[in-house]
Amino acid sequence: MDQWNADQYLKFQQERSQPAYDLMDFIGPRRDMRIVDLGCGTGEHTRTLHERFQAVETLGIDTSEGMLAKAPRLLGLKFYKSDIQEFGGDSEFDLIFSNAALHWVPDHEKLLARFRKAIRPGGQIAIQVPKNGDHPSQRIAYTLEKLAPYNSFPPNPLERNTLAPEEYAALLTRLGFRSVKVRLYVYVHQLPDSDAAVEWMKGSLLTCYKANMPAPTYQSFEDEFRRRVVAELGPDRPYLYTFKRILMHAVR
Repeated sequence: MDQWNADQYLKFQQERSQPAYDLMDFIGPRRDMRIVDLGCGTGEHTRTLHERFQAVETLGIDTSEGMLAKAPRLLGLKFYKSDIQEFGGDSEFDLIFSNAALHWVPDHEKLLARFRKAIRPGGQIAIQVPKNGDHPSQRIAYTLEKLAPYNSFPPNPLERNTLAPEEYAALLTRLGFRSVKVRLYVYVHQLPDSDAAVEWMKGSLLTCYKANMPAPTYQSFEDEFRRRVVAELGPDRPYLYTFKRILMHAVR
């Protein structure tokens, strides 16, 4: 089942896009670049990459047919349905880009080793990974998933998949990357109210629970999640939603 709802995800398109643009600022241009965007979603960032770096070819890869259905069509820009865990190659790309996707994928040490093999000498990786597990909007979900009846379904994998910033810096260096940059950014989003933070999570974090639970069980989970989040975040209007993300860049 396609767990992603493109319209729900794009409710906060501007806020979700800023980290991708900040990540692009790390990238050095090269001639005749071949780029791959892993977890490309609806492809708007893939298109920006393709045009900004005047790439010869840019590939967008995602597991969601619903997301890919909204992808742009442009000469040299191609989209494929595939899983990041199946991605590989041998010196095929000048840039591997991934914005807010790798936290869904386990074993980042093996994954980044495959990335290094897949890029050409002098090629780059540019990756953004959310790291906001201590915020109430995520912490409450991790508390709820341990309670009956929700604890009979798979837990959300995001926190256990994601490393600390210093661990990524050490890992990239150990894998032989150079010019390693790892930054922890705190983004501040002004939302209408705390209920909007729940709508944000319905487009990302909660998709995992929705995919794994029967509809009535998930609806119960979402209702209780909403009640707890709104109660803890309070009635502020607007609500200032802080969101931590790890941005990293390195060169082979």
